[in-house]
Amino acid sequence: MAIRTYSVGSLGPFTFDDGVNPEAFVTDAPIRTTHVPAVGSDILRLDDVGSSGVAAPSDASYVVIGFDGDLSAERQLAVGSSLTLVDSGANANVTLNTIQNLRIIDTPTFSQLVLLQVGSSFVYQPIDYKNIDASILASRIQIPFKLTDQSSVSHIAGYIKFGQEQSWTSTVSTQDAYYSIELSKNGTVAEKLRLGSNGDLTIVGNHILTNTQAIGISAFDERIEFYSAGNIALMNANVGIGTISPAQLFEVATNNVFGQASLYRQSNGMNHGTLLEFALNNSGNARTIYGDIYGAIMTNTAASEDGYLVLRTMRLGTITEAVRILSSGNVGIGLTPTSNMVGLSIEAGILTIKETTTPIADTNYGKVYTKSDNLLYFQDGVGTEHTIAYV
Repeated sequence: MAIRTYSVGSLGPFTFDDGVNPEAFVTDAPIRTTHVPAVGSDILRLDDVGSSGVAAPSDASYVVIGFDGDLSAERQLAVGSSLTLVDSGANANVTLNTIQNLRIIDTPTFSQLVLLQVGSSFVYQPIDYKNIDASILASRIQIPFKLTDQSSVSHIAGYIKFGQEQSWTSTVSTQDAYYSIELSKNGTVAEKLRLGSNGDLTIVGNHILTNTQAIGISAFDERIEFYSAGNIALMNANVGIGTISPAQLFEVATNNVFGQASLYRQSNGMNHGTLLEFALNNSGNARTIYGDIYGAIMTNTAASEDGYLVLRTMRLGTITEAVRILSSGNVGIGLTPTSNMVGLSIEAGILTIKETTTPIADTNYGKVYTKSDNLLYFQDGVGTEHTIAYV
């Protein structure tokens, strides 16, 4: 047994009994100092035996250093080449250099964490959470972010999560993961964005784009553009409903006999209708409506509704009604048929009929026609042909 001494920085020497182990200083009590060391002086140095006091103990599996108190002038903590913690002075930022493996079992509190790239490359070190049970569905790594209110109470502002889409096994086909962001709204944290392993992006809420921004594929050759005036433009693409290969700019494909398209106006007023227009450019390249078709209300009584259909054409710069078909089946050309105008009514008073041959008769129907002899004929329902006399 011998009495030896040790020093801590500029303090000491202090005596100790090496009777337990002549080669080491052993004590169950903490090493304390109330002295503030000068800048650049050691607080505690662990020297490797036989290495001239320049390296950490190479024969130690781990070294634990505990600090009980506030550090206001940290200098440097080095553990071999694995971890270096350096600051530039009292209360300055702390930098972690050359991180190999950094493990914690408690929830750390950071006021700020900055990762800086050094040089032209960056070696990415993983956050490896090995205590997760991979057999449990929806197991996840969850990183919380907190903010403090006006009463200095800390609240969860949101989470970043990486989770499993199914229970993972050793088979790689089961190892699908998702990424999600959760945010606080009215004090409740809920998922707002999720990116699935197949690339699907789910957003809770509106996807708001600024003026002229677009959603598209490849180099945005086929895209949807949004404008602040409320306009939406589909560029360089055909639109298909019920088909993935539309042959025209707009195509609706369905197995239904009817119902491919509908123009619906939520109104029930008399003569209210819905309209389909046909527009082209005029000689001055101004957009011009050359014709339209609309259907409208004649009678809006439930279960007794009547409607009519109108075809209009451009005539000398004015869109003008050309044909009207009433619910009774009466047709007016150039006019609106009255209740006394049964069948076909022509405003111009001229019916032009092309020459033809004697038609095949239809029972209960008569036919009027002309042939190459320039006579006007009437055929009754049994097929008898009569010449219509004229003066």
